[in-house]
Amino acid sequence: MSRMTSVAHLLVFIGALVFVLTSASEVQLTFGGQSFVIYKEGTDASITPIATGNMHMYQQFGSAYYMGTVNVALDADETLVMKMINPSDGFFCPIGANGATGTGTLGGPCTDNPDPVPYECGFQDTETNCYNWDNGRIFLYDFTVDGQSMSIGSLAELEAAGWVIGTGGEPQGDETANTYRIDGGGSGNVWTWTAPDSGSGTSGTSGVCTDDDVATFDWDELMTSGAAKPEVVSFDMSVDDSDLSLNIEVAVTYEGRSSADDKDAVYGTTYVLDFEDFD
Repeated sequence: MSRMTSVAHLLVFIGALVFVLTSASEVQLTFGGQSFVIYKEGTDASITPIATGNMHMYQQFGSAYYMGTVNVALDADETLVMKMINPSDGFFCPIGANGATGTGTLGGPCTDNPDPVPYECGFQDTETNCYNWDNGRIFLYDFTVDGQSMSIGSLAELEAAGWVIGTGGEPQGDETANTYRIDGGGSGNVWTWTAPDSGSGTSGTSGVCTDDDVATFDWDELMTSGAAKPEVVSFDMSVDDSDLSLNIEVAVTYEGRSSADDKDAVYGTTYVLDFEDFD
């Protein structure tokens, strides 16, 4: 007796592992001034207000009591904006500790070195009449991106750090103190910052990644509770009838380092595509 094996069809698996860089930039600002707003703007023109400065809360340049500090989580498609405003622009006055109206309020949630640093500075429900372009100013005392303090004491340094500065007003930089301010300027006093494009990483391509794009996860937490699993962003499977091939594409976050045994994330991470048998 003989056994004859015939192959009627050859099924070919083509797998692709795509790294999707989902990390946001963590920005911290120490700021001041009068009659300004800080907000995030998306590509769809949606606006997320972060802070407003009336005529009093952040008014005195260089005084710690009048400085505000705020954190901003900025996605890759969002822009950070600081600009002069007046009441007709519709932004609500800031909240604070001593006064019901925006014109008389001091001591807001972002002032006096808050701990922890908030992600927005609070706004009144209806009050908008607390801004005046004639005395408007924007101060930047410190600018940190993903934990790295940036040089901002001159226009050249601001631009190197990624800021685009609008025209108008009286700019005054101080490289020794690493601060920058623009007094006046009305609608031309606009500062915008967008996170640098780090590219997208795809296996087998020339995408460029930086350390900030590499996520981490903890094996201890994963094994004990099943939590903090690496995210599968998308999964797609299709069959090409012309050559009977099965195409599988999996998009995952780029988990480049992992931790275990209560140690820091010093271990490398390998992705494995595992195809189980099926009839």
